[in-house]
Amino acid sequence: MEDVVVAFILGEDGWIYFDHPCQNIVEKFKWEIDDHGLLQINRTTSTVFYDVEDGDELAQDSYFDEPSNMVIPDIKVDINKESTPRGENEVIIYF
Repeated sequence: MEDVVVAFILGEDGWIYFDHPCQNIVEKFKWEIDDHGLLQINRTTSTVFYDVEDGDELAQDSYFDEPSNMVIPDIKVDINKESTPRGENEVIIYF
């Protein structure tokens, strides 16, 4: 089983966090919504680390901010404004 968290940060940066039982992956990316209203994601770096004891063989396979050229193109989205207790937020809705 895995949990996935996606964060879009103002300024067109973001990250995807994959939480596995022993392995964690963070994919950083740049994003934009093009003239056709499609979300374009271009990953920039990838980090993998293992939840293991120091010296464990898997710990040696961890890496930090390795280049990533993965692209996720043409995601149909809509951006809406929603009111929350902290004020108004823009929300990206995936179709």
